Amino acid sequence: MKTEKEIKTFLLTGAHITPAVALAQEIFSRIPNARVIYCGRKKFNNGKDSIEEEEIARVGGEFIPIEFAKLNRFISMSTFTEFFKIPTGLFRGLQLIKRINPDVVVSFGGYISIPIVVAAKISGIPIIVHEQTLVWGLANKISRFLATSTAVSWPEAMSGKSVLTGNPIPKEIIMTVRKSKPDVLFISGGSQGSMAINRLIDPILPELTKHFIVYHQTGCSVNRSINNYFPADWFPTPIVADIFRRTKIAVSRSGANTVTYLSYFGIPSILIPLPFSGGGEQSANADALRKTGLVTVFKQQNLTSEMLLNEILRINQNYSKIQEQSLEKARQIVISDAASRLADLIFRVL
Repeated sequence: MKTEKEIKTFLLTGAHITPAVALAQEIFSRIPNARVIYCGRKKFNNGKDSIEEEEIARVGGEFIPIEFAKLNRFISMSTFTEFFKIPTGLFRGLQLIKRINPDVVVSFGGYISIPIVVAAKISGIPIIVHEQTLVWGLANKISRFLATSTAVSWPEAMSGKSVLTGNPIPKEIIMTVRKSKPDVLFISGGSQGSMAINRLIDPILPELTKHFIVYHQTGCSVNRSINNYFPADWFPTPIVADIFRRTKIAVSRSGANTVTYLSYFGIPSILIPLPFSGGGEQSANADALRKTGLVTVFKQQNLTSEMLLNEILRINQNYSKIQEQSLEKARQIVISDAASRLADLIFRVL
């Protein structure tokens, strides 16, 4: 058994690295000699190297890769293939828990978190489950029944004895001061990029770069060279913070972290929810922000490059009016001290 003088060990897991990074920063601010470990993916589903190891190491945490069966809402041939990964994943989870002996496990959802949560429950270790979106993900729906306590980012996601903490925001983002005259159009398909958004943007880039400096998170290599255009597979959090400092308009998917940042900064945006996202979470996220008047929401299947260009230019022309009417409403839906609130909840179970 650990004594009070021993180093506290926090085991974080899931498929949402950004709130985990924010929580790690908050833990280190309270206990500088804490041990923070993140169990996550070595590679994304598209085969590309995961960003998780780089992000958690950047703030002083450790990374341990783990694999588990992908949870599918629909039956297919891959369902049976994934089924055979379950025993190995659970055994690996038990091994990790026994070896690390954490004081608490915090899950940020995603199928990768299941073996760690199950192993923690078997081992009698406190479990906190945090849901980032307005709609509970399948993995978190399973994990919350095993949890000591659960936390949510939005009032709409409250369930049972959930605690409303908000979605933790990294310190680099929180500390960013917006440029008085932003000049950037930020385009992002999420951490893994979006080929659909890339295809929509490509034919209108020459026109967009006449009006903006364009930063584009593509998820893949782009060889196109054009003035005022800066593409990258992925932007690390410190660079994202600087981009948001200068962003006038954003075009993006509507993942939980994106919606949180856009609300926090009050950036007029166009959101294109990922079709068939788990439980319709991205559509729900987009609708929450749309109600503030800050964003336009397009369905991917109905959107053309011409429509996208026209809407970007319309927002640009009416930028001041949109911000004036929507800025405060958007900021009100974000809990800026979410990392601190979540840490408070975690420390209560230690």
